[in-house]
Amino acid sequence: MSSPRLVNASLKKTSTSRSDLVYSGSLVLAAGLALASICAIVAFVLIEALPFFRAASWPEFFFSPAWFPGESRFGAAALLVGTLLVVLGAIFVAVPIGISAALALVFYLPQALASRTQAVVEVIAGVPAVVVGLFGLTVVVPLLAGVVPPGLGLPAASVTLGMLLAPQLIVNAAETFRAELPELLRVARSLGISRETVILHLVLPQRLRILIGSSTILTGRAIGETLAVMMVAGNVIQFPESIGSSVRTLNATIALEMPYAEGIHRSALAALAALTFAVVLALRAVVPGQARR
Repeated sequence: MSSPRLVNASLKKTSTSRSDLVYSGSLVLAAGLALASICAIVAFVLIEALPFFRAASWPEFFFSPAWFPGESRFGAAALLVGTLLVVLGAIFVAVPIGISAALALVFYLPQALASRTQAVVEVIAGVPAVVVGLFGLTVVVPLLAGVVPPGLGLPAASVTLGMLLAPQLIVNAAETFRAELPELLRVARSLGISRETVILHLVLPQRLRILIGSSTILTGRAIGETLAVMMVAGNVIQFPESIGSSVRTLNATIALEMPYAEGIHRSALAALAALTFAVVLALRAVVPGQARR
């Protein structure tokens, strides 16, 4: 007969195995549901866009700025250019601010003040886009109106979107810089190396790939942002003729026209969604590959 200790050990082992099985099964199920949701969204967009893809004039769709649904003319070139210019401007705003602020938090501010400041930044990073858009409409646009009139347009959209992205980039960059900070500073002090030299020649080069990856993820979010940009961009479908020109993005067009779109118009909006998705995928495929090199 088995001793009570052996029986208890066997029961505990069986219980642990079952718990591990349930835990791993739950993780696999959650991952499967996430993947299935993404596939379902992609399939829905492509099915909705299929009638347009079958009837579309591809040169007009990609190279014409003429978006006139009433005349069944669906040129996405101006929308795509407007989207890319707004996102590019937002990255130029967010990246210098984000990296500079993160360096200040990690290397220059006292630890107590830095931790409190980062906590505030993390709260700001969760502010809804509509609030940032309202700030852009009531503060950024009037400020820019005297510099690049009429205010509503490409600069306001880029600045507002950059303000939306900067807090998250600050948090990500600060965590990246802290990864090996104690060892770096200890070695630098022992060798008599200045803090600025550590930042310029050790921290930034070592963390460049991670920063590029983080910026790429934020760029994908920027391409998908709708409401904040729509509130300040002016929403005129055109190739920008000057830095202050009004623009309209791909997502703003979908949001503005989907409520009343029917037939081929609705399918064309789904094609814009597919184009947005393709741009994000292309960005994620190209930039990390360049970072690895």
